[in-house]
Amino acid sequence: MRRPILTLTLALAALAAAVAPAAAQSGTLRIGMGVIPSNPDPAFDTHSLALFAYNQMFDTLVVADDKGHLQGALVVSWRVLSDKLTWQFKLREGVKFHNGEDWDGAALKFNLERNADPKVRSNWRTRTNEIAQIDVLDRHTVNVVTKRPWAVLLKDLMALGMVPPKYYAQVGLDGFSRAPVGTGPFKFKAYDKLSHLTLEAAAGAWRGKPGVAEVVFRRLPEAATRVAALEAGEIDVAVDVPVEDVERLKAKRLGFKAPNIAQPQIVILKSTVDSPLKDVRVRQAINYAVNKDAIVKSLLLGYGRVSNGQLVGPDAYGFNPELKPYPYDPERARKLLAEAGHANGFEINFDGTEGRYPKDKEVEEAIVAQLGKVGVRVNFKIVDSSVYIRDYITGKLGPMFILGQQYHPSFDLNQGTPNYKSAAPHKLLASPEFDALYDAQASEMDPARRLALLHKMGAWFREAAPVLFLHQFQTVFGVQPRVKGFEPRATSGADLVKVTLDK
Repeated sequence: MRRPILTLTLALAALAAAVAPAAAQSGTLRIGMGVIPSNPDPAFDTHSLALFAYNQMFDTLVVADDKGHLQGALVVSWRVLSDKLTWQFKLREGVKFHNGEDWDGAALKFNLERNADPKVRSNWRTRTNEIAQIDVLDRHTVNVVTKRPWAVLLKDLMALGMVPPKYYAQVGLDGFSRAPVGTGPFKFKAYDKLSHLTLEAAAGAWRGKPGVAEVVFRRLPEAATRVAALEAGEIDVAVDVPVEDVERLKAKRLGFKAPNIAQPQIVILKSTVDSPLKDVRVRQAINYAVNKDAIVKSLLLGYGRVSNGQLVGPDAYGFNPELKPYPYDPERARKLLAEAGHANGFEINFDGTEGRYPKDKEVEEAIVAQLGKVGVRVNFKIVDSSVYIRDYITGKLGPMFILGQQYHPSFDLNQGTPNYKSAAPHKLLASPEFDALYDAQASEMDPARRLALLHKMGAWFREAAPVLFLHQFQTVFGVQPRVKGFEPRATSGADLVKVTLDK
């Protein structure tokens, strides 16, 4: 869930080609982030920063560049057979998991079945709902048969980190969470959900030999703490540096990087529970009541852009250029609230976060204040990150709550929308009309017709307003001068194989 993240932190532009000559590994790269994975098993956290960490340990079937072009990772090629139901995958040969197990067709079948198993409760489970059958033709060829034509199957599977079946069978779900194993360039070393995730360079990884011996992702929820740690030299990279600190820290010769604008920030307005949000006029009123331009200018200092009333930005397939932002119009908001029977406003709960997204607490407080001006009295509370992801998955947050609406790694409107389907456990929306629009675009195999359907789905979403459309943000990274080769992507991650440290 959030920013632009990340299964994609890997800019694997020449994915297998280049196993470049590796420099000697040296030192520990220390990265300070507002959140680290709530569980080191890649099935359980969708936050872009979690994906940043996962993508160092685990590989996915394919990755995408910052324009959404797919490139092979653990599969090198794919095609849809003439029945329009069968996807044939050719697997990368010679890849091994960190424990020595082979990556092969049996491993792919196991991982797809594990993700679909309701006992596992993977947060990516809905992405395998359309799979009817998995046939392993040989060690490196697998046919995946869908229940109906499903154009987005490969994009649905892009976030699934692959794990070794034999080891998983030995240790079980809980054991795997304590000592996970993947195929990535780094392997698991230690984890404490309140403080750190530590990885060490893995020998023989197909993506190449890392330039550092160890990576430590440190959990530093407060931005001020991350900045202080960067200034003191306690960390090498700070993720989500407050924009107001950038110029001051530049004067101290610290480097800064801000990738292309990516992940949209929204507030979910659940219409699936008994509250005033069940009325579309109330949801639209909330969109008119919040000054998005002021938030981008005053809180983000321009490191972002107001969203065009949709769940993706211009870099995504499915972005509708005809849709415009909801303007700031508090008078219209009051009128809509009165028409909905709430002339005197109403009271509602709002779950927020701190350190999960850029300036999230400040943005949330601004929303609370602006809604108060039109009579919406908000009971606001901060939810701990480990509880937040669990309650998001099970539909317990809200009825209002902050969310980074992720459309990566696929750069496709489809990526962010399955969780709004009526049958999804998240309980964000229950609309047969939306379900039909979603299924229509997802099953349309012709790209041009599918794009038209995506535009139609986006227009419906803007009008129905099941979310408060806010902005897309840029993540600002502070980087010590000794760090070389750290290039963040729009997904808020980076390929750490390429990073080296000056002594």
